Formats: sequence, structure tokens, C-alpha cells
Amino acid sequence: MEKTPVEKKKDELIDKMFPNSNGNNTDDVNFQNIISGIVDEKITDMNNESALELMNLMIFMSEKLSKKLDEDDTTVWEVNGVDYVVMLELEVKEQQYYLLINIQDPLDFIIRKEMREGDELYIMPLDSDDEYEIVWAYIIKEICK
Repeated sequence: MEKTPVEKKKDELIDKMFPNSNGNNTDDVNFQNIISGIVDEKITDMNNESALELMNLMIFMSEKLSKKLDEDDTTVWEVNGVDYVVMLELEVKEQQYYLLINIQDPLDFIIRKEMREGDELYIMPLDSDDEYEIVWAYIIKEICK
């Protein structure tokens, strides 16, 4: 039976997260199964297009996270006690937004916007679902370039 596009994308995600795995390392196989379960849980109630978008984002994040951590100028922000790496910066309607990824869990990501108060820079949650939808569309567009 041929795999669906969502199943193929999930396989691609696992391959990107474990590029050197040959299936012989029990720890890798166990972790791959855990990641597969997490992905299944996150996409259960999504339509195929949304599931594919989310997995493209996860692939993007897994490819970029290790590279970002090796860079000297990597920006890390703490949000609610969790360290997040700035993976993507983009400007939408003269507002700066950031896609942040948890250093310990690349499947945990948040979107924040930049706020300035005098010389101080802050990152803040988005104001509404509408703002989130707009920024999310820009992020997907950037990732799919």
C-alpha cells in the first residue's frame, strides 16, 4: 500500500532528524518512535495541508537547530524558564517577528514580536489569533522558499 503524502513527509522529518541512523542503534530507533508518536499526536486533528505545513516547519527546525547552536552569534531568549533559539526573523507590516525554537525540544516552537521601550528590547506574545494567522502565513511562505 502506497504511503500518503503526510506519511511520506513524516518519514522525511524522521530522516532529517536522524541523518546518520541506520536503524541498528536501539536508542535512535526508540527516539524515532517517540518523535513519530509526537508528530502523530500533533497532526491528528489537522487536515492534510495543515499537517504537511507543520511537518515542513519541523523539518526546517531540525535542519537549522544544530547549525544555529554552532554559530557564534546565535540569539537565545529565555521564555517562561525555557531557552529558545531565534530560528527565523521576519518583518510583517513594519513589525519584527521571531520564530523561536526550544533548544531541548525542536518540536516546541513559539512566535514572538519585538517591542521596544526606550533602549530596551522585549519579545512579547502576539495580540490575537488574527495576528498569529497572518504571521504564520509569512513563516510558511519563508520556509517553503
